[in-house]
Amino acid sequence: MLFDSLEHYASLSQDSKSSHHGVRNIDSAIRNLALIGVAIRRTGKASRSRRADRTFNPEKYHEFRKHLECVILLRPTEDGRHPDELDPSKLSGLQRRLIDANLRRRHRFLLAQRRSMNQEEDKPLLAPTISGVSRASTAEGTLNYAPAKPYIPGTTKTQITSIASDAEFPNPPAIPDDREIFQCPCCCQSLQVETFKDSKLWKRHVVEDLCPYTCIAENCPTPELLFCTRSEWETHIKKSHLPEWQCPFCDGDHAKQPNMEAMADHLQADHKDELSTKSLSTLLSWSAVQKMGVTTCPFCTADGPEDAPDLVDHVLQEAYEFALRALPWPKPINHELNEPPGTFKLPDKGNDENPISRWL
Repeated sequence: MLFDSLEHYASLSQDSKSSHHGVRNIDSAIRNLALIGVAIRRTGKASRSRRADRTFNPEKYHEFRKHLECVILLRPTEDGRHPDELDPSKLSGLQRRLIDANLRRRHRFLLAQRRSMNQEEDKPLLAPTISGVSRASTAEGTLNYAPAKPYIPGTTKTQITSIASDAEFPNPPAIPDDREIFQCPCCCQSLQVETFKDSKLWKRHVVEDLCPYTCIAENCPTPELLFCTRSEWETHIKKSHLPEWQCPFCDGDHAKQPNMEAMADHLQADHKDELSTKSLSTLLSWSAVQKMGVTTCPFCTADGPEDAPDLVDHVLQEAYEFALRALPWPKPINHELNEPPGTFKLPDKGNDENPISRWL
């Protein structure tokens, strides 16, 4: 595609014709190739995450772990906190899971950034060569410039929830006016500039990168899984967490059964009258109780009845905001403090400035 455009542009220059049409063809080809690259990288997100998780070693993030432990254990209270309370042995299983999830998120981001830096260092740009005769399949002169259509997100994209709308996201980076594609300072993927200019699209991209939902249910069989939306997490709860079986007509310990077969036997033996009006499958659906075991917030002193909707919403909100801490941080700037007064200068805002610093 791009080679065809270059050949066409070369023929125009040799014939002393206006090159404006050729330049537009080249610009269009570059944009189309960039968009194809964006689509390819988007489809490979799941495989990249799996590859990153295979190299995940939580011991490499000792300082970040200490920070997260401090955030959880030393949350301000009315009575105050003392540094002596920073005892990791006091962390609950859920708190440890939330910390490990953030370590995993941070690992994915840092690995993506290291790979991006390696690609920039290992792959120098090569000067294009144009032959006298085109070897491309597209006939010369048939390339037509097509104005780019505005970017419209599909319905399958991650939807911004009320939790995301209330959370504080980092600002998108400033985009030069002449750019169509720009690199995300977080995941280092090239994206359309519309993603950075539209706050909703920017939040959506950060959410898809971050996967800010962590399972908060007790005894999760796959605690390492991360989710982009609450809907994905709720689907995980329904499919991966076995329900408890509790008879809707009995009270006390007698109402609980270990599995569906035992509950079916109980209903057929003790509730024949109810089975005369309702099918066994209906009564079994009533008996399956999906419990998460959430009674307290792992971040603050909030508590309530088990799995109370308000409490679950509160914990999800807190866990969501906690996940945002996994986004990459700018490297600290070491200032020389021995310089004479009046000589201190702020960091240069030129092109060599750290992109993450500009982003934050």
